Amino acid sequence: MDKKDKDIALFVAFCIEEYGAAKELSGEQVLDLFSQYGVTDYLCNCFEPLHTQGRQWLIAEIDEFIAINKKDKECLLQPCVLLNQEKSRNNMFQINQNNLHLLLPGKISWLVEYLHNDYGFSLKESLDHIYHSALYKRLSTADTHYWQLSPVDLYEELKRERHNLF
Repeated sequence: MDKKDKDIALFVAFCIEEYGAAKELSGEQVLDLFSQYGVTDYLCNCFEPLHTQGRQWLIAEIDEFIAINKKDKECLLQPCVLLNQEKSRNNMFQINQNNLHLLLPGKISWLVEYLHNDYGFSLKESLDHIYHSALYKRLSTADTHYWQLSPVDLYEELKRERHNLF
């Protein structure tokens, strides 16, 4: 996987996590939504201009893209829910369910690269495999502390899960 493909994987994972946090959806739900409306392809194909934009703009852009691609042109998702910026200073550096999504794109982009290198998975196949895995459910739950694991440890667990399925 070359550097640009890895950058795209990181960007798409970032969009999935940020969109999920804004819409109060799991990564798996967001990936399914993105797949249904072609958002993942859009993010990959338009990476160059899109990756320079901010979080709020990207969420609004994704909402608009989904709305355009819906037959009835209505976006039924909740409006963007911004993180509460009035959190106390004591909670600023603690990982919890409200800020865990900030750590996930980096870990997921490593998993995408490992799946590509070991199994030849495309970006979409890798994301599908990751976001529909039991590992992702644990990783995206702050109380499990899976977010503390290294990408290599996470990948070893993902491989064990994959081998147990086949």
